[in-house]
Amino acid sequence: MVILSFTVPIYAYMLGASPLLIGLIGGSGSLVYSLMPLLFGLISDRLGRKRLLVSSMFIHSFSAILYSSVYEPTLLIPIKVVEWLAAASFWPSVEALIVEASEKPIEKTLRMFNISWGSAVIVGPVIAGNLIEYLNVNTPFFLAASISFTVGLSSLALIRETFKKQNTLVERQRMRRDKGGLSKFLITISSILLFSFTSGIVYSLFPAFALSLEISPNEIGFLILVIGLFRIIAFFKAEKLERKIGKVGVFLIGSTLLASASLGIAYGKNVFTFTTPLALLGFAFGASYSSALSFMLSRESGRGSAAGAFESMLGLGYFIGSVIGGTVAEINQSMPYIFASTLGFMTGLAQLIAVWKKHIKF
Repeated sequence: MVILSFTVPIYAYMLGASPLLIGLIGGSGSLVYSLMPLLFGLISDRLGRKRLLVSSMFIHSFSAILYSSVYEPTLLIPIKVVEWLAAASFWPSVEALIVEASEKPIEKTLRMFNISWGSAVIVGPVIAGNLIEYLNVNTPFFLAASISFTVGLSSLALIRETFKKQNTLVERQRMRRDKGGLSKFLITISSILLFSFTSGIVYSLFPAFALSLEISPNEIGFLILVIGLFRIIAFFKAEKLERKIGKVGVFLIGSTLLASASLGIAYGKNVFTFTTPLALLGFAFGASYSSALSFMLSRESGRGSAAGAFESMLGLGYFIGSVIGGTVAEINQSMPYIFASTLGFMTGLAQLIAVWKKHIKF
């Protein structure tokens, strides 16, 4: 998936797409991902995880082949929609399936899951970049298609799913008995939207911001790598961190770190001054993501819909962050990060007030 995300904008540029069209191609995927994961999560609760997981991989493989076959950049938009429909079907299904299949505590299970995809996010662009540089721009498409098709076939043959009808009535009764359940849910949602909103700003706009400061593409690649590395470190430490300060403590620290790091990015000038804020940002992303996902999947019924809601909120935050960030960047390229910092401090303060009033511990 990361190979395609990295390659498509480059391919569009080579086909003569304007910056606006490249943005529309990426935005079409984000828009789909803000709407569809919840629907696919609900479907997986009713039909099972395996069917959606396998079909999503075959559709993803098909989209990769389609990319390599078009030479009109506007046609990349509908293909991007197909690609992200596959992703919207895959993630809620695989998240719910992993938790249900594992005999380990949910935090341990999700730690390995997060480390897995977090490592792939780092490796994928390196592979795609080398294939483009030393072979051609179509090679990553064929590699992505082969991987997705192989995963689909393997999943079809190897996954054994025992489908259980979900008891939503029992789950609703348990939530009503849970003190401060609504406040916990709202605190979790606020953290998901905050870190996905900031991710949309950073991943969409930071490379151009850094280029404007005469930072080289190689150095920009290193800075993006820093985010990924510290996100993985947070995944490793998430379980221990939660044991010490609880999920609410992780969310409060995540909001504060994110706000402080965004402010540091706004006033950064070179690789040295950007490294620490981006490292803090990566750690905040990883810690908040881990705690939010484990909270959303902690319910024993409707895990597909819970995972779908989580992924839809990620897509929504990323989409809004990209749009608002791009708008305020027209004023000044530092403004998106000042905006994210302000939002981070406000979110952290609101979370602190909610915890203090409700005496929430989770």
